[in-house]
Amino acid sequence: MIAALGRFVSKSAERCLPFFNAVKGFKTAHWTEECQAAFEELKRYLSSPPLLTKPEPGEELLLYLSISPLALAAVLVREDHSQQKPVYYVSKVLHDAEIRYQRVEKLAYALVMAARKLRPYFQAHTIKVLTDQPLRQVLHKPDTSGRLVKWAVELSEFDIRYMPRLAIKAQVLADFVAKCSIPRQAAEFEIVQTPVMEKSVTHEERAAVEAEAEIVPAPAEQDPSAAEPLWEVYVDGSSNRGGCGAGLILTGPNSFTADYALRFGFHASNNEAEYEALLTVQVKAQRLKAYCDSQLVTNQIQGTYEARDERMIKYLSLVQQLSTKFKSFEVVRIPRAENTKADVLSKPAASGYTTLGNICMEFLQRSSIDRRVAEIMEVEHESCWMDEIVDYLRSGKLPEAKKEARKVIQRATRFSLDGESLFKRSYTLPYLKCLRPSDAAYALQETHEDELYHVLWAYRTTPRTPTGESPFNLSFGTEAVILVDVGTPSARISNFNEQLNGDGLRANLDLLEEAREESRIRVAAYKQKVSRYHDSKIRPREFRVRDLVLRKAAISQPKKAGKLSPTWEGPYRVKEVIRPGSYRLETLEEQLLPHAWNPKNLRN
Repeated sequence: MIAALGRFVSKSAERCLPFFNAVKGFKTAHWTEECQAAFEELKRYLSSPPLLTKPEPGEELLLYLSISPLALAAVLVREDHSQQKPVYYVSKVLHDAEIRYQRVEKLAYALVMAARKLRPYFQAHTIKVLTDQPLRQVLHKPDTSGRLVKWAVELSEFDIRYMPRLAIKAQVLADFVAKCSIPRQAAEFEIVQTPVMEKSVTHEERAAVEAEAEIVPAPAEQDPSAAEPLWEVYVDGSSNRGGCGAGLILTGPNSFTADYALRFGFHASNNEAEYEALLTVQVKAQRLKAYCDSQLVTNQIQGTYEARDERMIKYLSLVQQLSTKFKSFEVVRIPRAENTKADVLSKPAASGYTTLGNICMEFLQRSSIDRRVAEIMEVEHESCWMDEIVDYLRSGKLPEAKKEARKVIQRATRFSLDGESLFKRSYTLPYLKCLRPSDAAYALQETHEDELYHVLWAYRTTPRTPTGESPFNLSFGTEAVILVDVGTPSARISNFNEQLNGDGLRANLDLLEEAREESRIRVAAYKQKVSRYHDSKIRPREFRVRDLVLRKAAISQPKKAGKLSPTWEGPYRVKEVIRPGSYRLETLEEQLLPHAWNPKNLRN
């Protein structure tokens, strides 16, 4: 019955969890109080079931997603005269390893689950996924896990658009969205949080929930006298020999708290790191109060100190521009002892950690100053095939033609955007950097220059298949910088830091002997692989008793072997087949030879 009614019931898997838990062990199954409560709630819900609608051919459909610790759910919706009406509800209970998925993976899994169960709808309609989470960016980011890459490829066959979630326009959807939604303030900061479990509600409570689920009215409709909520952020920067980073703690209304860490791909002082942390805050609020333990940064923003360093002047200018976005903006200095949580976040980020559990971490390739300069500079743009993919990955922009838009979505699953560089995912190689025509022509010219010096250099700097390393690396302990990397800057050139580079070179020398030993092991394994392949193609010779054969002279008479010596000598007669691949020979005068012979040293 539950399976049959699943399409009519919002979050049916989560509602029926007590039933599933009760029948897990069939021999010990018994009806519990939780089962009775879930049963009563299901009866109340079905007493006024939602009216499902049928979509029109070619109509765009909306999809809402929900995640909880133990279940996933989705609802497919169509808009009819500005009203949202449900088409189909689907849900799934999580099992084993699925329960341990990260929150963003659960959100992506909910989309994949909906696409699998509602495949006819996804094939016939354009699906708009309404979410307040950066789902599209997660599926296409460079460090996406193998599971997410697989799901991104699976979803590429459908015309799926990702849109920000707006108002909930139907009471039947409030029960689905209200208890699984993130507060709007949290959505604007784009931090994934696990929705709370839904509880039993009456019709009156459901109407109240609907009112709470409505989007905050536009500023023009709000009461000007109403007090704006205060948002607070604690920031701290860290800079050491291992790297640079920053930590943020954002707090807001409704007990909202978000931990955020920044890892920098550039060198920054402690004060610059704290400026970067402040500039990262892009919350849509009217009042913001920032807490910082840097005396210099705080006093420069407050106007007590004058910024004299060129970089400090630029950072201060950016913070002043940021302050204009708020009705109230204040920076307060606090003792370091009161800023320990942000300090704890900044230290691992500065030490090179790429993940911090469930805490969101962002990698900044360039400083805010450099990004601002890049935005202001007018650079000649060279149009090519990359533009459509870059526009889609960066902002979700697609061509107007439906067929072209779908083609871009399908192609984009194989690409990833890192800053301004586009990379193509490879199944067997590292990520491949995509080049524009002029850069590609330069790379080909440098790569295929047919001079002996360049050929030898290319050979020495190219990883060999047997060793897995380049001869240059095995000799000097590091990889050489080739001309193409200089002409079209790679990540290694763009992120070059002289101090960190020196430390890395010394570390490579310490690990050189280990790398050489690993290469020797790989060479031995490679030889065994080649030998097995060679042996698999050889058909062993078979001889019978009394067959006449010749014997290899280099094996029978090694001391007499020479350039002018015959390769084979004999003939001999097969006296006995000891076993397949082993023969006893005799001369034509029936004199037995002293030991057995392998067929690879014999021939007819």
